[in-house]
Amino acid sequence: MRERDYEDMPQGICSRCGNGCTATWVDFGIGPYEFWGSRGNHHDYQVVSPCCEALMEEGGETVVRKSVHVARKDHGDGKIKAGERYELTVLRHWRKDGPWWITTEKRKLAS
Repeated sequence: MRERDYEDMPQGICSRCGNGCTATWVDFGIGPYEFWGSRGNHHDYQVVSPCCEALMEEGGETVVRKSVHVARKDHGDGKIKAGERYELTVLRHWRKDGPWWITTEKRKLAS
């Protein structure tokens, strides 16, 4: 693939997880093969989402709110403990001519 093939990739949302992202090229080909003495290399390049390698859909995401909090208890994921600071980001995702939904992301801040 040439470098210019990666420029201006479409942006949208992943059809599997719904996160906003910029598409990427992935080779789903079988690679080297031999068939009745003929050798070749099969490529099947497709434009997919980088997170789940699923199809891209028109849509996007916007940040609704960002805020900093101090954890009052340990979070279930084990990354944020009681008393530690974390940033809470609330995102609104949408599909073109379709539904929309809200997600939250928590990121631990350095002490």
